[in-house]
Amino acid sequence: MHDRIYHFQHRMLPKWTHESEGKFYKDILNSDFDILFNTASNVVGKEFSKNIIIQRLDDINGIQQFPQAFQGKIFTLHRQNNRIGGCERVDRYQAQ
Repeated sequence: MHDRIYHFQHRMLPKWTHESEGKFYKDILNSDFDILFNTASNVVGKEFSKNIIIQRLDDINGIQQFPQAFQGKIFTLHRQNNRIGGCERVDRYQAQ
């Protein structure tokens, strides 16, 4: 299961994002999530695809500056079993 999730998150999503000539982005903007959910279901499983949450962030302009370079940093996406409600927040944890 871990290998299928890794393949979906680190191989398929970046490929769609960078090689679809904007189609993937346009589909997401138009709330057309079929390819995303169907592929997640086929590659990883139905339970995984049911837990994908897509949230539009209107306050983000697409460019964000960071005070430090990310060279040598590792980022991952983690699936959470608990969804975040409207009055809850996401806590940030520092790497050990």
